[in-house]
Amino acid sequence: AVRVGGIIDFTFSEAKNWWQNQVQKMVEAGVDGWKLDDGEFLPLNARMHDGRTGAQVKSSYTKMYHQAVFEVMERTKRS
Repeated sequence: AVRVGGIIDFTFSEAKNWWQNQVQKMVEAGVDGWKLDDGEFLPLNARMHDGRTGAQVKSSYTKMYHQAVFEVMERTKRS
């Protein structure tokens, strides 16, 4: 099976901010939690904004993904 989709480059602040804005919209619509799947499917040959490859970022990509969502939830749910 061929996978079609894209990844958010969390090493690029504009991409991270865009993603967090999408999450923020969902929180404002009433979403209280997330199932954060597919952070482990970063292609090894991806080229990240900071110059690293997917292989080099692989061990930290899921954490960056989860951290981006956590930051939105943390600032939204505390207010």
